Amino acid sequence: MNRLRISLATGGLPGALAITTGLLYENWRARLPDPITVHWQNGGPNGTADAAVFVSIMLAATAVLLVAGSLLLNRRPVRFGVGLSAGFAAFPAVTALAVLIANLDATDWRQADNFLIVLAVPLGGAIAAGLLGALIAPKSFVPHKSTGPSVGLRPGERASWTGGSSNNYLPLLALLTPLTMLAGDLPLVVYPVLTMVVALGLYAVSRLRVRIDADGVTIRLTGFSRQMPLDRIVGADVGRVSFWTGLGLRVNPLTGDTAYKVRGGEALRIDLKTGRSVYVTVDRPREAAGLLNDLLARDQASPGTGSAARS
Repeated sequence: MNRLRISLATGGLPGALAITTGLLYENWRARLPDPITVHWQNGGPNGTADAAVFVSIMLAATAVLLVAGSLLLNRRPVRFGVGLSAGFAAFPAVTALAVLIANLDATDWRQADNFLIVLAVPLGGAIAAGLLGALIAPKSFVPHKSTGPSVGLRPGERASWTGGSSNNYLPLLALLTPLTMLAGDLPLVVYPVLTMVVALGLYAVSRLRVRIDADGVTIRLTGFSRQMPLDRIVGADVGRVSFWTGLGLRVNPLTGDTAYKVRGGEALRIDLKTGRSVYVTVDRPREAAGLLNDLLARDQASPGTGSAARS
């Protein structure tokens, strides 16, 4: 049921708008100039395109966006992400519809001066589709229990795990700072200072530390600390994060997942009871996930008890 509602929210609304726009184009074709105005400047038309080509491109863009949104969100979506996906997917179709309305019954493209329609309808339509998508989306998602690794923690045994990761090459990117000389005209003395500042900033985000014990998980990055008690966690496993989506603290607005990254590759994945996940790039992530799963199993078997401590 949840998957059906997610598909309806992310794909159904933009799809319906795309079909409506296509049908209206076929019905209005005889009432449109050739070519049609597709761009306005200072309130007046100044760019044209073939109507069939323009509508086809915009509807194809909607199709690509709605399929991508549905695929990305079917795993662990959040309402904000569903609404955002629906709004983005609807925007090309609504834009095409607004352009057709602005050109309707004009004998020449230069007479298509309904600039306000093209300005207001796409934005309003995308916002409306996004809000409807968020309302249709399920309110909550049942978290699944992880079947991740274990380290074989025995009853009565106390243990903790401390680790992290670093990216020693990241501060070297500061050496590229002098390339800004090509785009600016700053005094030469500024570049060494700027390089040092950038290097220090990159160094600060090149190291993170994680501690796992009976109290939960603590993540430290660039002076920022996040504590997640065991009663908020479902399980843990090994996941993967991409270097190309950026480093530092990253949030996926579509799924609500959070990543603490100083590199790409294998990472500790912590599944929360909210249905979201937290990814942390640590060395030996399987070992960290195994201990966390064992601590969770013990905590569920003996609620209200806790322990901490052997590394």
